[in-house]
Amino acid sequence: MERSSGTRRSIRSNTFRIDYDGIPRRPSRSEVIDFVVDHLHLGANIAAIQHCNSLGRVYIEMQTAEQAREAVYLNGQKHAITVDGKAYAVPLSLEDGTTEVRLLELPSYVTVAEIKAEMASLG
Repeated sequence: MERSSGTRRSIRSNTFRIDYDGIPRRPSRSEVIDFVVDHLHLGANIAAIQHCNSLGRVYIEMQTAEQAREAVYLNGQKHAITVDGKAYAVPLSLEDGTTEVRLLELPSYVTVAEIKAEMASLG
């Protein structure tokens, strides 16, 4: 994505994510919205919320990158969700646009060298 000055910025530069991975029960969309508004107090500055339930993540796009950084700085490790009496941390982090690749259930004959070669071809 280009700015008018010609400098590049990340597509998700105004975005942070809430990571629910590792929590036994994923929150519903309404629970996520309540959490963002009631606990993080970000309602007025939110541009979009993208609920990615399969990854256990929620992407929160703010109106500015500074608002996203401030939300993570002020709330990064402060909050938890309780499921069956056990508290689970709800980490917030800035979204940097990286893509996670997970290799699952590879056949035993695939070598580490082959995996490295394939991954290197992706950058």
